Amino acid sequence: MAAWALVLIGLFNMFGSYGAGVLGGRYNKTRLLAMVYGARAVVIAAFVLVPASGTTTLIFGAAIGLLWLTTVPLTSGIIAQQFGTANAGALFGIVFFSHQLGAFLGAWMGGYLADATGSYELAWWVAVALGVAAALVHLVLDDGPAADPPPAGVGGRQLAPLGVLVVVGALALVSLVGGAGDAEATPDKSSHSVMLWCPLHPVLPD
Repeated sequence: MAAWALVLIGLFNMFGSYGAGVLGGRYNKTRLLAMVYGARAVVIAAFVLVPASGTTTLIFGAAIGLLWLTTVPLTSGIIAQQFGTANAGALFGIVFFSHQLGAFLGAWMGGYLADATGSYELAWWVAVALGVAAALVHLVLDDGPAADPPPAGVGGRQLAPLGVLVVVGALALVSLVGGAGDAEATPDKSSHSVMLWCPLHPVLPD
């Protein structure tokens, strides 16, 4: 049943993503995103409240699949609409990076809450609350063009240092955590020291 639910998520995701792109070219994208996030909250709440069965699981898979990646064409459209296409790639990269951080925290939080409470129900309700919050944010969000969009050449150079800092910071954090884990695993070996690695200034250990 879980496999069939995943199949329906993937199948209906195609229709949802394409439909969102078509509707985003005709209607207000922020209002559409508010509807998507609100619909997610309703679908998840209904899934938690109704009695669990194979039928409800399949219906949930189809419904959540329809809303799964509908945010991508709408969000990328808002970015291009507000800031133009010169920096659209870098800006959407920042958006997707933050999305991945949220995905990591969400998956970790679900497991943590399940271990702490013995059930995923609290994690589901947190997802409902986040859907409602996202819907409210997009209801008041202005998707009009930015007041002073940066020139194409200057904007690209301004975004580059921010991207480098984000990547270097992430790599440094991973190196710090990994090095600390190695040090704890082998406390009697002084060679396992924590070293931050920077792709711009690589330093090889002796």
